[in-house]
Formats: sequence, structure tokens, C-alpha cells
Amino acid sequence: MKLKVFLATSVSVTTVLAASAALAQSSPNPVASGTPDQVEEIVVTGFRASLASAIEAKRTATAIVDSISAEDIGKFPEQNLAESLQRITGVQISRSKGEGQNVSIRGLNPDFNQISLNGRSLPSPSGSRSFDFTILSSDLINGLDVYKTPTADLIEGGLAGTVNVKTLRPKDVRDMRLVANVENLYEGNAKKSDPHFALLFADRLFNDRLSVIAGVDYSKRAIQTYRYEAFGLELASEAAKNLDYNRDGDRLDSFKINHAPSFATDFGQRERLSGNFAVGFQVTDNFDVWAEAINSRFTNDNGTARNAHRFTNISDPNGVQASTIDSNGIVTVLDSNGVDHRNNGRPTYYKDSLDDYAVGGSWSNGPWKVSAEASAGKARRVATDVSLEVIARASVSQNIAIDPGGPAQVTYTRGYDPLNKANWRALGLNGTYKQPTTDETKDARFDVAYDFEDSFFKSLKVGLQASERTHEVVSQTLFVSAQQLAPLLGETYSPTIEGGSFAAGAYMRPYNFSNFLGAYDGKVSIPSQFLSSDPKLVFAKVSLDKLAAQFPLTKNLAQTYGVQEDGFSGYAMVNFANSDDRLSGNAGLRVVKTSQTSSGYSPDLSLITFNQQGATTTVPSVTAVQYKRSYTNVLPSLNLRYEVQPDFYVRFAAARVLSRPTLSILAPNTIVSANVLTITKGNPDVDPYLSDQYDLSAEWYFKSGALLSGAIFYKDVQNFIVNTSTNQTLQIKQVQGATVPMTFNVLQPDNGGNSKIKGFEIGYQQPLSFLPSPFDGLGVIANYTYVSADPLSATAGQAPTPLPGVSKNNYNLVAYYEKGPFGARISYNYRDKFVVDTLSYFGDGQYTNKYDQLDFSSSYKLNDHIEFTFDVLNISNSPIVNVNKYGTNRGYEDNGRRITLGARLKL
Repeated sequence: MKLKVFLATSVSVTTVLAASAALAQSSPNPVASGTPDQVEEIVVTGFRASLASAIEAKRTATAIVDSISAEDIGKFPEQNLAESLQRITGVQISRSKGEGQNVSIRGLNPDFNQISLNGRSLPSPSGSRSFDFTILSSDLINGLDVYKTPTADLIEGGLAGTVNVKTLRPKDVRDMRLVANVENLYEGNAKKSDPHFALLFADRLFNDRLSVIAGVDYSKRAIQTYRYEAFGLELASEAAKNLDYNRDGDRLDSFKINHAPSFATDFGQRERLSGNFAVGFQVTDNFDVWAEAINSRFTNDNGTARNAHRFTNISDPNGVQASTIDSNGIVTVLDSNGVDHRNNGRPTYYKDSLDDYAVGGSWSNGPWKVSAEASAGKARRVATDVSLEVIARASVSQNIAIDPGGPAQVTYTRGYDPLNKANWRALGLNGTYKQPTTDETKDARFDVAYDFEDSFFKSLKVGLQASERTHEVVSQTLFVSAQQLAPLLGETYSPTIEGGSFAAGAYMRPYNFSNFLGAYDGKVSIPSQFLSSDPKLVFAKVSLDKLAAQFPLTKNLAQTYGVQEDGFSGYAMVNFANSDDRLSGNAGLRVVKTSQTSSGYSPDLSLITFNQQGATTTVPSVTAVQYKRSYTNVLPSLNLRYEVQPDFYVRFAAARVLSRPTLSILAPNTIVSANVLTITKGNPDVDPYLSDQYDLSAEWYFKSGALLSGAIFYKDVQNFIVNTSTNQTLQIKQVQGATVPMTFNVLQPDNGGNSKIKGFEIGYQQPLSFLPSPFDGLGVIANYTYVSADPLSATAGQAPTPLPGVSKNNYNLVAYYEKGPFGARISYNYRDKFVVDTLSYFGDGQYTNKYDQLDFSSSYKLNDHIEFTFDVLNISNSPIVNVNKYGTNRGYEDNGRRITLGARLKL
């Protein structure tokens, strides 16, 4: 029987045949062949074909790898790559404004991943080791591979795993394709619709010797996020604050106070424009060359309106009217006059750019194959985040005992009206202005492979790679005082009110909501309206650029730094298999030398000033410093696969793996905040993470297109980097007052010891094609991951603390239906509670509660060329909830639902 198969071009011929054969065997009522030459045509497309392709890729791989393939050219299973990756066993994600952003593998922080594009490293606009997937369009991506065990030829750095993002490449093009996607994105909270469109073209020319690929993707998305935010429990001294919190007649006690319960909304839009271009030329039958480029621009144009109550800044020494204190010394109820009501509005604008270029070629002759590649990438973020600082003095109470895991109950008392514009005073403008962060990569590699004949050793592969990564941050802020700003706006400045201010009423905007924190269903009453400053009302009179030109930017040299890493690596890897291929695998060795240069400024902490008006801290005196170091690591790896029987495989892997510290950790920078009493330092001397890891897995392909798999894993991670915490008392000069002593929590990263990470994964997927029609189009996917990590001690004598980012229990459930022109699936994702930061600002930590989300996707093919789609993201309207170690809420984020309606044209 001959099969004609149409599938995504990323799938190899072997994969296509295996996947189509599997699906053909499961198809009911095959058409009888009238003659031996009669051809039966089976069309394999869509989500089920994508799953079959992923199963076949997993089965044939020598390492432990999970894959996701495009359902068709220009059609990925999810609109966001991170949200696709979370369906893979052992993968979790974090979200930004309800959209998948970063990826965790087996519980480890996203910085432990190596994210590559077609096998080469990618720079990141944020400058971290983790990669923000919001900058890449899924419509330009053809597949994802998640390597949970390394091979010697993979780029080092993936201690948790390596995610290789694959675009359509010249060698994948078979014939002319033109695909256009047009979608309407509707945001439930914002109640706005925005467009998304993508166009992808591929063809082979000049007798199939020249391949060309061109793609463009544009999307716009409205943002409307509702948030409750608190900053933790500050240990407040009655003597330092000149207050009697417990009303016992003295001012000698200290209590933990919820620093600043705040309600906020983020609104605006995100816009992304991406392009993908590639060309390949077959010079001779055994020599080809190619060039690729991917470019993306991501713009975030948002505003934040805030309703914040700083209970640790009370102006009235006799202001406390009532309080309740629990057994932990936490003030659960506090009612006071003179509370700092700080409703700052903050437009946030940043533009990310990502450009990656690569050229390469390959030559083969008999058993020899030689390939070379050179690439250069640059990511850049330019950010502006300016706040109009306003203040009122409120009579207000907070109660965190009504719903400890939910928002604080905030109630205005004794006649205070938060909506009266006359209550508000403007203190000035401050924030970052066109602050640049850049991340550049340069890579070159050369690989040689030799295939053996009739031998246990099938091939030998050796290679060299040189790389350079440069990360730079220039910290600069704009500060315009009330005294400087008032005459430009025609306002009357008062030097005596709030240390210098002017009436802010003309620059306040009312915000009214019918569904603020609509996902919350607890006992606390959520305010539905508040006033917040709007800096754009200031900029209507005097532009931000004019202000920046008139008032020189403050260069925050203590926070300005650069880190350069030069790497040189070589590897050798042998692939082997016995005569019947039942035992196969690879063994290799990778040797990596890293040279690091960290440049920055060391501050003089005896000269710190604090401006209460803008809650801004200045370190005026610094000294330039530079640190250099180098180190070499030897990284062996082994991957074995044994075919117990034709449908059952067992795998074993062992390796030593490496992850370098986050680039900002390696910087000699210092961030001082007298507002939340923290000093955060970098540390160029921390060592890289090293892990000895072992994996054992079993895979049973018990039916056509079906898989039941299980795996156990163990990682012994050394040189773990954690924040050490010490206290330091400094004399702080207050702009609005005298010099006073303040005790800071000093946080600095250091190698805190080892942690053993272990767990297991179970995966199951099956098309239920044995069911009677029409139910034979059903299918199911389910997976579960358990992760356990030993706690860490930051320094000798400290109590162990949980490892950040580790969720013990994680699982996915997917049910799908695909038959004829119609396809639909519903997906449920669950992630357990995990630690964000064991210390945070005030030592009480930050933890993200368990999170689950339900999504829906559907499609209808009108014919071979036109298809309609309908998707709903976050049907469950799930919020993201953060708490501290006492269970007191640190944050509640409501991103709402997203609905997409689209059409796809394919030629």
C-alpha cells in the first residue's frame, strides 16, 4: 500500500512515514484496493499529526528529548511558545500579563536553561540567562526540542535542559508554500480587540538548487491587569518611627507591619513585529551554503494607576487610633491618621529588539561530513518608567486578618475622602529615562563527522566553538523636584507642605472599575474606584523630552555595569549501536574554558541620601572597579537506549553539566533602597553551577500513535548561588530632615552549597481511534511531574531555606477531537506552590501559590486552502497569588481571559 502524506515541512521523511503509517493502521474501514497498483491516499494533518511527529522524534532520539512540531507550515499548536512548552512533561512556565514568558524545566529556575535558535545561543533583551518568549512569534516557528539530557555537541549551559527553537530552514523546503494568518485578539479585562497577522512564503528555484524563505508577523494586544500588591512585613521600630503602634504608652517596641497595601491596574498595549528570512544554495550535490536572519521588535506601552497606602510612613506621632497584634508580632489591624497615601501614576514604555544573523555551510564526501557556522546576535531594551509622585495624608485602616491569603481590607476612616482632589500634593517626577540594556553574542563553530562501516561505533563527531557574550546596563534616572516642576506648569509651590510640593488635583485622574479583581471571591471588599496621578497630563504642558533636556539625568553609576564572557570549547562524541540496533547511544566529552571580565563601580555607603518625596535613594560617590577571572570545566556525557522489544524502550543517561551565573549576579553593582531598607550587591567571584545528573526512562509505544512513558531523574547540583543576608546600620541623610541611622538588610549572592534535585515524570497520550465513529476522532494527553529539592543554607549556621522555583507537583490534562474538517482541544495545566524569594525585602519571603489554568482551541477547515480558528485562553479566569512565609498576601494578579478568532489561507 502506498501512502501520500502531507505534513509540516519540519518533519523528516522518516518521521512522516512512521507517523502516517501509525495513523493509517488506526484508521477504521480502510478502502479496499481494487488492483495492486491502486493508491490509497491518506491525508495526515493537524494536531494529531503534530503529536505523531513528536512521538516518532522521541522514539528515534538517542538522548532523552521531547518535541513539539508545527501542525503545518506557519501553524503552531499554541499562539505562545512558552504555553506550548508547558504541555511537555516536566516543563513549567511563568507568565507576564497573562502571557507565557519564561520556562522552567524540572523545577529549576529559567536561568538554568540553555535556549538556542537552530542550535545557536540567543541573546536576551532583559540580559538574563533566561529567555523571554514573548518576543518570538509562534507562527514563524516550526518546532521545539527539549533536551533533558545533554550530548557533547550541544552548547553547554543547560543544567536544567536545553530548548532548541527551530525555524523553517532552507533544507526543509520541498515546494512552493504561501500561508497567511489573520486573527482578532479580544482581551476580556480591557474589552478591546486588536489584530494579528502573519505571512510566510517558501519556495525552491533554479532547478531546486536555491531555497528561499520569508516570513513576517505582526500582533497588537491590549493590556488590562488588575493587581493587589504588598511589599512584605517591615520590622518597624516604635522609637525610629516615633509612633506607639500598640498604644501601651511607650515607644519601645518593634512590630511587623504590612508595608504598603496597594491596588493597581496596568493598562495599555503590547506590539510585536517579527521577520524571519533564510536562503540556501546547493552549490554541488555534496556542498551547500545558507544564511538566516530573525528580527523582532517588541514594544510595551503601558500605564500603571496605583492606590497605595504606606503604613510605615505616618506623619502624625499620635496618629495610631487602633491596632491588633498577633502572636508573631504582626500588626494584623492598624488604623491611623496621617498615613502616606501614595497614588502614583507611572507610564512604562520599553522597546525590545532582537536581531540574530547566521551563515554556514556543509560539505560531505563519502563517510566525511564537515560543517561550519558563524553567527552574531544582539538584543537591546530601552526603557522609560517615570512616575508623578503624589501624596495625601489619609485616615485609613488595614486589616490582614479577614482573609490572610487575600488582599488586605483597606477602609477609609474619620471622614477622609480619597476621591477629593484637594487632598493631594505633587512631590515631583522621577524614574528611569531611556535606560539601555544590551546583550550581544558572537559564535563560531566547526564540526567534523566520520561514519564508520560495519562497526559497533557508527560515527565519530568532533568540533570546536568560540563564543563571546557582552552584557551592559547603563542606569540613568530623571528627577524633577516639585520646586523645579511647579513654575513650568504654572502651579504655586509651597516649601512647607510635605517638604516642598504643589497642588496635584489638576494632574489626578479618576479610575472606576466594574470588575476590579473580578477573579477574587473572598471576604474582603475590593475598592472599585480611586484617584491616581497621570504624568501624561503633565507632559501635555511640558513634554518629557523637554524635561529630560532641561534637567540633566542622574547617572546611577553604582548600578551601571558590564560583563563580558569569552568561551572556547571543544568536544568529541562517538555514536554506537550493536548489529541489530537494539542497543544504541552516544558518549562524549566537552571541555569548556570561560574567561570573564566584570566592570562597574564600588559605592561609598557613608554618603547615601534619601528623598522621601519620591522614595528615591542616591549613592553619590563611587569608584570604578574591574574583576577578571577564568575557569575550565570538563563535561562528560553518556546516553544509552535499549530496545527491549519493538514497542518498548529503556534509556539511561549520565552527565556532568554546567550553568553559568545570571549576568547581573556577576556584576560589581550595588542597589540601595532606603524605602524598603535593602542593599543588593552583585558578586563577580561566584562560581558556576555544576551538576552530576542521572536519568532513567522507559517508553511503551503500545498502540499506533500512542505512548506511555515514565522517567526518574537525579541532579546533584554544586555551587548553588543563593542570597546571603546580613544587617548593616548606616547614617542616611534625609533630604526632608536630619541625618538618621537606618538598618539595612544587605543581600549578596554567594555559592551556598549543594542541593540534590530528584523526581519522576509520567506521560500518556493516545488517539482513541478504536472507538466507533464519530468518537474515533477523540484523543487524550496526560502527564505528571514530581520534583523534590533539598533545602539550602546560604552560609554556615543559617537555617536551610527552600530552593526557589521548585513546584513539587505539576500536571497537564488535554482532551482533543479531530475528525474531518473539525478539530478542538481543551487543556488544563496545574503547577504547585513554589518559592520566588526566600528573603525578599524584609526577610519574610515571597511564594507563589498553586496555579491552574484551563484553555480551549478549535479549528474548522472549509477546504484544503481555508481554515477558521477559535481559541479561549484562561477560561478559568485564574489569578496569580503570592504570599509570604506567614501566609500573608504579597500579591493578587487578575489578567482575565483572551479570545482569538482567526482565518488561515494556505496555497
